Amino acid sequence: MAAEAVFGDRILYERIGGGIRLIRLYGETGEALVPAEVDALTVKEIGAYCFSEKKPEGVEEKAAEGITAKRPLSGDFVETVVLPDTVTALGAYAFYGCRRLASLTFGKELTDIQNDAFMNCRSLKRLIVHAAPAERTGLKRILSQLKEEVAVVFEENGEVLAELLYPGFSETYEEISPAHIFGLHIEGEGKRAREQFAADVVDFSGYDRIFPKSMCEESDLTLLRMAACRLRWPVGLTESAKEMYLSFFREKETVVLRELIDRRRAGELGFLLRSGILSGEARREAIRRSSALGWTEGNLLLIRGG
Repeated sequence: MAAEAVFGDRILYERIGGGIRLIRLYGETGEALVPAEVDALTVKEIGAYCFSEKKPEGVEEKAAEGITAKRPLSGDFVETVVLPDTVTALGAYAFYGCRRLASLTFGKELTDIQNDAFMNCRSLKRLIVHAAPAERTGLKRILSQLKEEVAVVFEENGEVLAELLYPGFSETYEEISPAHIFGLHIEGEGKRAREQFAADVVDFSGYDRIFPKSMCEESDLTLLRMAACRLRWPVGLTESAKEMYLSFFREKETVVLRELIDRRRAGELGFLLRSGILSGEARREAIRRSSALGWTEGNLLLIRGG
């Protein structure tokens, strides 16, 4: 790969049919904001190893003096990446080794995701998709490469239309016979949750159907967050599924709030408060417990509602 041009002092790219492929982005903070256009050309692809610590081929040969004075947005330096809605393809190992990458924003046209694009991205906990929940996206392909717990937000014009929590899961191979035949063992319902798609559109009813089994395998906090998301943004939520989530919420909210307060987990506490479905009784009990423990931050969250 040979980089064809440098844009200003922060972008290295090559021309492709009708647009450009981003090779490297440079900056001074861990927030990577990829522009939609460079030199009047549309940014269509993110190149292989673009955000990885490993340098894509051609970078050293073509990087201009102005760019080398800036830090490459790669590896552990990258914390947030916002891709423009124009991007349609993600190269192999594009985020390889970005161990501090926590949030990725992308559009519905990003459907070509190459192998191991997210290898070793264990901190990626939030995906923001610029699409309506009923639209086709490349979300399923991205989720298939992520085994850790991750929240998915569907957003249009700054408005959140839906949010789902996908639990983490693990895969191991176990020998099941003297003939050295191995079977795949999957722990956690995150794998099945990631399979609930129809023609690249999220199957919300399928997602709801895995909840009873999830109650046997996932933590109460994970389950409560799953329920809170579905109740707050009830896309395709049936009455029976709604009652299932509400029943779980009523049973577990006090226990989970107590755990969050004891562990000083402000982020998760704020999320549940913002869901707007915690009962007044559970919230009052939480305020009493937070006060007794002297946790000022928790008290302020509980009083303000997140």
